[in-house]
Amino acid sequence: MVDSLIGQYKQLRANIEMMSGLINSHHVSVHHFLEGNQDHDRRHYFGGVSNLFKLEGAIASLNATFWQKALNMTDVYEYMPNNRRTEWNEQIREMKTPGFEEETVRPTIMELLNSRQKFFSERVDGIFRALSGDHVTNRPEGFGKRMILARVFTDYGMTNHNMSGYIQDLRQVIAKLY
Repeated sequence: MVDSLIGQYKQLRANIEMMSGLINSHHVSVHHFLEGNQDHDRRHYFGGVSNLFKLEGAIASLNATFWQKALNMTDVYEYMPNNRRTEWNEQIREMKTPGFEEETVRPTIMELLNSRQKFFSERVDGIFRALSGDHVTNRPEGFGKRMILARVFTDYGMTNHNMSGYIQDLRQVIAKLY
């Protein structure tokens, strides 16, 4: 009986040591397994070991990481209106980006780069739509000296980051015009 336990122990110990060496030598890859297979609503991991090393989750994390890198390497984020930035950020955060394949990446990045002029008009439209409809200083025919945005702060007094993106858009539109 003891021999059996020692044999089992030695086998598990060897497996653990092998996994430790493998994981330590590939720690960057393991990060994507951990990131891709966690509960994103709670930002921690619950589940069995078989769930921890699901290939789909690791690949989704890897795709999201490289889409973020690709967007950061270009100036697309600087031109992108708040709505589009929010959409991309949600896709990246939720790891629902398309596969990071050459036939997807090149056309998507080129389309985004070529859309920079269009983004300016989308920014102006987004700012206009973000204006509060409850305030008489906001006029439906255009922008005036005063503009009031609704829901810039949450009920808890914290900054609503989605709405603060419209303020950033407004600043960049004004800078472009002057």
